[in-house]
Amino acid sequence: RLKAQMTRMAVELIKTQGPDGYLGTYVDAERWTSWDVWSHKYNLIGLLAYYRISGDERALTAARKIGDLLHNTFGEGKKDIIAASTHVGMAATSVLEPICLLYRYTGEKRYLDFAYYITRAWEQPNGPKLISSLLSTGSVYKTANGKAYEMMSDLVGLLELYRLTGDKQFFEAARIAQDDISRRRRYITGTTSAHEHFQDDNVLPGEMAHEVGEGCATVTWLQLNLQLLRLTGEA
Repeated sequence: RLKAQMTRMAVELIKTQGPDGYLGTYVDAERWTSWDVWSHKYNLIGLLAYYRISGDERALTAARKIGDLLHNTFGEGKKDIIAASTHVGMAATSVLEPICLLYRYTGEKRYLDFAYYITRAWEQPNGPKLISSLLSTGSVYKTANGKAYEMMSDLVGLLELYRLTGDKQFFEAARIAQDDISRRRRYITGTTSAHEHFQDDNVLPGEMAHEVGEGCATVTWLQLNLQLLRLTGEA
């Protein structure tokens, strides 16, 4: 029953894809603003997860179309993925994770090139400086605007890129972030963030008004730890 439900959802989703690969929720005049790349991120994750368990080539083809559209739209000399996004570009660049998976399934170098473009975009003047800031400050609070979910989602993707490339700085930035969160920004319940942002060292407000442990931040904190566990075996 679950397999039938997944197939129905995948087929219906793929039917809505535009000829150019677009599978977002914005009208043409508002493409690539706010959460548009982010929407494609989750479509990619879903399509590739379905492909992994089904082998349905339609899902991989749809994912390729999204990957090609993003690659053709953003990059040096093209649109700026940082400028197309909220939270200092961290929302859009969290597409890094499924872009890495798309490269893993296809071996197409343009997807790996796009993944590296994302890491370079982070270091632009208008970027979140995700890697350099974590390596230099050791603090998620002092990195970008401290938005918890988006930052950790980027780091989940960065660990996927490390798995592909073995580039130690990718692993180290994510490891530093996990250590900082677990030592200074983790609630007794295990979650993190207030008002969806990391707070200063050991500042852990707990009233209802503080909106502690946003669901997205909690799930992505789990994902970050799972990635590190898979890579290190450290319980």
